[in-house]
Amino acid sequence: MELSFTNTEIRKICEDNTVAKETYGQEVAYKLKSRLADLIAADNVMDLPVGNIFMYNNGDAYKCKIDLSGGYKIIFCQNHVKVPLDDNGETNWSKVSRIKILQISRNE
Repeated sequence: MELSFTNTEIRKICEDNTVAKETYGQEVAYKLKSRLADLIAADNVMDLPVGNIFMYNNGDAYKCKIDLSGGYKIIFCQNHVKVPLDDNGETNWSKVSRIKILQISRNE
């Protein structure tokens, strides 16, 4: 999949393992690196092999959460210009191949 980031802070954390360790500690940084590799290797969101993925609608957009460690999760949304939809008009995650990392959080 293709990844993008909601801001430069999230990009730096995701792309620089030293920054990830300083921000979240070694265990979370390790899981983050592993989950990002899984995301990049997958053809679409439904191909993700691990991470306890949870899809939800928070009222303004459909998002996904993937477990990291210590209660932290990667939160992302689809990043297509034209959102792939299913027959019910919901995001068809099996056709989502572009995502935007929104945050790494314990609170959402």
